[in-house]
Amino acid sequence: MTDTINFDIRRGHLVGVSGTTKSGKSSVLSAMVGWMPRHGQTGYMHVYGEVIFCGRQPQLLAGSIKQNVLFGLPLDHNMYTKAVTCSGLVRFLQMLPMGDETVIGKSTSVALDETFASCIALARAVYKDADVYIFDEILERLDDQTRDLVWHSCILG
Repeated sequence: MTDTINFDIRRGHLVGVSGTTKSGKSSVLSAMVGWMPRHGQTGYMHVYGEVIFCGRQPQLLAGSIKQNVLFGLPLDHNMYTKAVTCSGLVRFLQMLPMGDETVIGKSTSVALDETFASCIALARAVYKDADVYIFDEILERLDDQTRDLVWHSCILG
């Protein structure tokens, strides 16, 4: 990894971090959200607004899918519909008898594949309506149909 990294990201811009496998992309993103110690290095970061990080291993709560999307925020029906639609989550919800009231977690029988779990995490990020979104390989876990929807509706839209 390089000794010097500079970012100047303007509001409304889409920025990608690319590189070969094990080149430090995830480390850079983790450092940006303050999750990686700098081990004696100095530096600063200014972020104006709220940051949402969506990593490659979605962190889900034991509770309903709706609770996982809302993450403690009050329900706004329009924003919730937007979040579950553009994240591709609505497709999974339509297959579940209890829809977004389905409980997920260690003690349930609901199987979450990588695409399903990633859609929940993406819906949470969209629902939060942050100023800065940091995604670490989130598209990698999605099937082709969902990846295309998320790219056009969530990221570019």
